[in-house]
Amino acid sequence: MEPSLGIQDWLFEAIAHGLASALETIGGERPAVHWEHLTGPPEFGATEKRNLTWRQSFQFPHGAIWVAASAETLDALAKSVLAREQREIGEDSARSVCLELIKQTVTGMAKDLSARFGDEVILGPGEEVGILPGSASLALIRLQLASGTVGIVAGPDASLISALASRLPGTAASTPKNFDLLLDVEMPVSVSFGRAQMPLKDVLKLTSGSILELDRTISEPVDVIVNNCAIARGEVVVVEGNFAVRILQVISRQERVKSLT
Repeated sequence: MEPSLGIQDWLFEAIAHGLASALETIGGERPAVHWEHLTGPPEFGATEKRNLTWRQSFQFPHGAIWVAASAETLDALAKSVLAREQREIGEDSARSVCLELIKQTVTGMAKDLSARFGDEVILGPGEEVGILPGSASLALIRLQLASGTVGIVAGPDASLISALASRLPGTAASTPKNFDLLLDVEMPVSVSFGRAQMPLKDVLKLTSGSILELDRTISEPVDVIVNNCAIARGEVVVVEGNFAVRILQVISRQERVKSLT
């Protein structure tokens, strides 16, 4: 799943491997998987009323991923997952298996994307819809099950592709042409152990040995501040006799904006 594939193909690859990983988690076996660009609408056969088309929205960055599967694919996935339990496979159980598969896939993708570009990806609500939109870029993802190969159609819409292309490290859109000129600019870095508010009369009483109680417990992480903006949180450590901070969390873009207001 390398960003050099291009953001659209990278997402196809991420969805394909996410589906395989999710199927391994809930079914116990990881299927072989590959995908190919879909140039036309999927052909799901005659049982259209049992087909599943799902739209998973993203609140940040804005956009959506679409997933569609035929009734035959739903039955095959349910059979693969429920065979060990010797449970009867009905329409409800087939849809439940596929929906759980989708849920785990998009949740894993959100965590992966959050780690890659440093901002927390926030999933929105998902919903079952009637048809796939014309604005979505779609791929046919083939999963090799013990009973045979099944196909799932999935892909992002244009909004999600555009939003990620401007943020994902390694893509051309994420790095301005003149960005290299800024890399040697020095910026002040400080660490905040906490804050306190007190009346001026109490401030004037402070002397050597006074104790100032902060709004943070000893177990809470400290803030790493760059140019007056908190960008990360970490724990205090000692390195060769000097205080240092081990980064535990990079603060999301939304939180950084809030810290400035």
